[in-house]
Formats: sequence, structure tokens, C-alpha cells
Amino acid sequence: MEALELHWRPQRRHRDGASPLSGTLHLAQAQSNRGAGGRKKDFPDAERLVKRLVAQELTLSFVPDAEQRLWRTVMRRKYQITRSRVQLHNRLEALLEEAHIKVSSVVSDLLGISARRMLQALADGETDPAALAVLAAPRLRATSEQLCDAFQASPTLHPVYRRLGSVLSLVEK
Repeated sequence: MEALELHWRPQRRHRDGASPLSGTLHLAQAQSNRGAGGRKKDFPDAERLVKRLVAQELTLSFVPDAEQRLWRTVMRRKYQITRSRVQLHNRLEALLEEAHIKVSSVVSDLLGISARRMLQALADGETDPAALAVLAAPRLRATSEQLCDAFQASPTLHPVYRRLGSVLSLVEK
């Protein structure tokens, strides 16, 4: 619709009896305004559509103005980004549970600063649960004992899990 609006120049004919709709661009719903089957006949189809428009029998689509379409696009993208972030969070949590690392039970946000630091160190090869617990921010509610218990499986963590964890934890918040 935007491409048509850029090039459409409504030129109403300045004559007696010209309809206020003349020169206006309309978007009709194709399925409800279909003509009879057979060969394509552009001019008779156009005449039929104009007659239906004048008789107010044509089913028109709602076309919001350009600003509203822009805001719809922005909100659609925001929703998609949020959905992708939630999917990533769920994948990371599933990967950690599969590796028997229970950090999601003591850290509220796996993509938060403390969790990112600890997961990045884990991905870089750190195996000591106490060293991982030290990386937590002081504001984190979990104690170092709880964090050490959550990272208890880190010494035996397979390198494949380390690699996958580093890929998933690189996504920015």
C-alpha cells in the first residue's frame, strides 16, 4: 500500500456531479469481490467493481494511515524480539538443566549480569564452583554456598555443553 501511496496522485475531475470518492484509492478484499469465472476481462471487471463501489456493495479493506502502520510495525517487531528472547532464555535453562547445573533455581534471571559472568566463566573452562560463585554481584540474593551447590556438576561438564552455553549466553540483554 505504501508503494501505491507514494505514486498515487488523486486527481478529481472538476466537473458537475463528480463523486467525492473519485480519485480516491480503495483496497478491496479480493475473495468477497470476485467476478464470474472464465477468461480474465480487465475492463468489464473494472466496470463491475466501480458499479459495486458506487452502489456501496464493494467490501473494502481497512487501511490505516501511514503513522498507524508504522506503529503497528514497531510493535510487531518488539513482540518478535521479546518472543525470541524468551525462547533463548528457555533454551539456555533447558541446556543447563540437561547438564545438571541448577543455577536457575538460585538466580532469578539467567540473562542478568551475575548469571552471564558465571556462565561465561563456565564456558571459558572454569571448573571450580567456588570460583564461579565469586563472580556473582553483591546484590544477588543467593549465597555463595547456594551457588556452589548449583554449580556442583561443573567439574565434570562436557566441553560440548560449555560451547553451547557460551553461544547462548552471548546474546545481549
